[in-house]
Amino acid sequence: MTKNGFAPALIVKAIQSDATDFDVSAQALIDLKNAGVDQSVMEAMLAAQGNKPSAATEAAHGPHPRPTRQAMTLPSPPARRAEDASCETARKWC
Repeated sequence: MTKNGFAPALIVKAIQSDATDFDVSAQALIDLKNAGVDQSVMEAMLAAQGNKPSAATEAAHGPHPRPTRQAMTLPSPPARRAEDASCETARKWC
């Protein structure tokens, strides 16, 4: 995008708005600097990579950690009365 004349601020916004995967190794950053990429763009690239979970985090929690849900406990049904049991046995409408 730098070679095509886009302003650094626009490139930064594009980096911030899209899912990205940059090589931010020292050599890659040196190559970008030598290619004329603005420092603000490189900082945005570093920040985008910093927001991703690390490999250790993914190994421990999986690639997409999900919030845990607590089990819901339902109250016990009321004790059955003798007349309720006789209605069910006789299959009557009670």
